Amino acid sequence: MWNGFFRYFRGYIMKHFCFLFILLGFSSIQVQAQEKIDSLRASLQLAQSNLEQIDLQNKLAIELKTINLLEAFQLSFKSLKAASEIGYSKGAGIAQSNLGLFYYLKNNIDSATFFNKKAVNQLANTGDSVEISRNYNRLGVDYYVAGNTKEAAKNYLLAITWSNNSRLKANAYNNLGMISKHNGDHSQAIFYHSQALTLYELIDDKLFQSRTYSNLGGCFLMRKNFQSAEENYQIAVKIGKEISNTECIAQAENGLGVIALKKGETSLALQFFESSLNLYKQLNLNKEYAQQMVNLGDVYTLKTNYSKAILYYSNSIQIFEQIDDKQSLSAVYNNLGNLYNKKKQNKLAIENFEKAIALAKFSNEQNFKVIIAKNLSSIYEEMGNSEKALAYRKLYDTYKEDVINVAENIKYLEIDKTLEVSKKDKQLAQKNEELSALESNRIWLIMLLALSLLIALIFYGLNQKRIKKQVDLEQNIVSISKQIASLKTENSSLKDQLILTENELANLNTKYSGNKEKLPESFTSLSKREYEVLLFIAEGLTDKEICEKIFVSINTVRTHTRRIYDKLLVNNRLEAVAMLNKYQLAGE
Repeated sequence: MWNGFFRYFRGYIMKHFCFLFILLGFSSIQVQAQEKIDSLRASLQLAQSNLEQIDLQNKLAIELKTINLLEAFQLSFKSLKAASEIGYSKGAGIAQSNLGLFYYLKNNIDSATFFNKKAVNQLANTGDSVEISRNYNRLGVDYYVAGNTKEAAKNYLLAITWSNNSRLKANAYNNLGMISKHNGDHSQAIFYHSQALTLYELIDDKLFQSRTYSNLGGCFLMRKNFQSAEENYQIAVKIGKEISNTECIAQAENGLGVIALKKGETSLALQFFESSLNLYKQLNLNKEYAQQMVNLGDVYTLKTNYSKAILYYSNSIQIFEQIDDKQSLSAVYNNLGNLYNKKKQNKLAIENFEKAIALAKFSNEQNFKVIIAKNLSSIYEEMGNSEKALAYRKLYDTYKEDVINVAENIKYLEIDKTLEVSKKDKQLAQKNEELSALESNRIWLIMLLALSLLIALIFYGLNQKRIKKQVDLEQNIVSISKQIASLKTENSSLKDQLILTENELANLNTKYSGNKEKLPESFTSLSKREYEVLLFIAEGLTDKEICEKIFVSINTVRTHTRRIYDKLLVNNRLEAVAMLNKYQLAGE
C-alpha cells in the first residue's frame, strides 16, 4: 500500500514539476522577446536619420507580428510610405516583404502575393540577395497555398538561384520537395529533401534536420519502400528527442504508425498513434490531434472494433468542424462510409459517402473524389438502384482524367444507351397499360349511360376528359417510339465512329512504326493513350479534333499533351513529332 502511495506521490510531483518547467521556459522566451521589442523601441526614439528610423521600424514590425499584428501592420505601412518618399529602395522593399508576411498570417493570400511581388521588384535594384531570395520563397508559399504549384515551384527555384544563404536555400529545397510529393513525383521529392538535409546539416539545424528526415520518410512511404521510410522516421525521432522537440517526435511517430499499419502490425501502429495523439494534445495542435484520432479509427476499423473506430472518427469530426477543415472532414466521412460498407449498413455508408463527396468539392485531390464516387456507384449498384449507380459512375468518369481505352469507351456508351432504351421501353409499356385501362373504363361508361339520362350527362363530362387524356397518351407513345428509334440509331453511329477511330489509329501506328532507335533511358516511354494522341498530333490535328476522335474532353487531350512534353523533355509539338520519327516511344 505504501509503495503504491509513494509511486503516486512521485508521479504527481514529477508531472507538476515538468509543467512548471515548461511554463517557466515559455515565460522566459516571452520575456526575451519583450526585452528585444523594448530595446528596438528605445533605439527608434534615438534614431538620428530617416534611413535608420525606417530600418528600425521594419525590424520592430517583425518582432511584433506574433504579439500585436495590428501595430506591426501600422509600422510597416508607415516605413513603406517614408521610404517611398525619400527613394530608399531597400527600406521600401523590406516593408513590402513584411506586409506580404503579415497578410499571409491573416490568410489573405492575394494581398500577400501582391506585396511579395512588389518587394521583389523593389529589392532587385538593391542587389540584396538574401531579401530577394526570402521573398521568392514567400511567393512560392503564397502560390502553393493558392493551389498554383507550377508558379510555386518557379519561385522556389528563383529563391535558390538568388540565395547565398544556406538556410534560405534549404527551406526552398524542402518546399520544392513538398510540391514534387504533391504532384506524385516521389523520386524528385527525395532529391530535393536530400539537398535540404545536406544544407541543414551544414548549419547544424537539428530542428529542421528532424523535420526533413520525416519528409523523406513520407516520400519513401509513398513509394512503398517501408524499410527506408522507417529508417528516416527513426532518425527524426532520435533527433527530436535530442533537442526535446515534442512536435518533431509526434510527426515522426505518426509516420512510424502508418508504416506499421501498412505492414499489418496493428498493435504497434496503435502504440505509435496513441503516443503521437498525446504529444499533439500537449502541444494544443488541434488539426494534428484530430488526424491521430482518424488514424486510430482506421486501426480499430481493421481490427473490426467498429464501436471504437466510430468514436474516434466522431471526435475528430467535431474538431475538424471547429477549425473548418473541409478536406479532412471529407476524408473522415469517407472512412466512416467504408466502415459502414464493411458492416453492410448501406444507408449509413451512403449517407457518409455523400457527405464526403459534397465536402470534397472544396479539395484539389481528384483521386480522392474518384474513390468516393466509385464507392457510391458500387453501393447503389449493389442495392439495385441503377439510376443512382449510373449517376455516380458518370461523376467518377468526370473526375477521372484518363480514359482507359477505346474498347471501354464503347462498353460504357453501350451501357448508357441500353439503359436509356430500357427506360423508354418501360415508359411505353406503362403508357400502353394505362391506355388499356382507359379502354376498359370506356365500356363501363357506355353501359352506365343506358341507365339514365342524368347519369349519362354526368359521365359525358368524364368521358370528354378521358378522351383528351387518351389523345395525350397516344401522342406520348408516338414521341417515345421516335426517341427509342433515335437512340438506337445514335448508338449504332457511335459504334461505327469508334471503330473508324480504332482503324485510323492502327494505320497511323503502322505509318509511324518501323526501324527506329530505342528510346534512351533518360526519357520515359509513353502510355498507350499518350502515344495515340501524339500520332494524331503528327497528323496535324488540333486539340479539338483529337478530343472528337477519341471521345474525351479537350482538357484531357491537353493533359496528355503536357505529359508527352514532360516525358520526352520537349517544349512544343514539332519537337514531339521529331521524337516520334526518331525513337520507339510507346511503352509495353
